[in-house]
Amino acid sequence: MALEIITPAEHAGRVLGQIQQKRGRVEGLAGASENEVIHAQVPLSEMFGYMTELRSATKGMGSFTMQFDHFQVANDEIQKGFGLV
Repeated sequence: MALEIITPAEHAGRVLGQIQQKRGRVEGLAGASENEVIHAQVPLSEMFGYMTELRSATKGMGSFTMQFDHFQVANDEIQKGFGLV
């Protein structure tokens, strides 16, 4: 999934850490006055419940949009978790 996250600049580090924990890949950062705009790719399976995590990490000031980007074959470790290998 392609994500666009808008967060206050002081919380950007915590949000970037969350993306990495979710097997995500940051593709770009842009500063917009007091906010940071983060563009990233994250597997859909990791995104359930993310709004709650983001709101907690940003004291209710973060938001995101998500849209389908592409399919990708999961690695063997992830496939084992689903009983596919």
